[in-house]
Amino acid sequence: MQDSELDTDDEEYKRDFEEWGMDMIMNYVFYRYTGTDIPASAENVVALVRERSFWPPEFIWHKGAFQESPSDDALDEDGETVGIRFAL
Repeated sequence: MQDSELDTDDEEYKRDFEEWGMDMIMNYVFYRYTGTDIPASAENVVALVRERSFWPPEFIWHKGAFQESPSDDALDEDGETVGIRFAL
């Protein structure tokens, strides 16, 4: 095995991977929209979330399709950009 290859059957690797996965999922919050009028597009979903949250959603499940958010900008009450989410 080369240095760059990982043994995914190794017990220590499995423990580290599970710990990393749990740490990553702690960064996500899941919401479900229960209103009567379903937003027409992902952009409308972002607009709806902006009324209630500083950051826009990172991912959206909309009308049976998984989508990345069309916006990573955090806006203040005046619509000014106050933060940008960067993907690692």
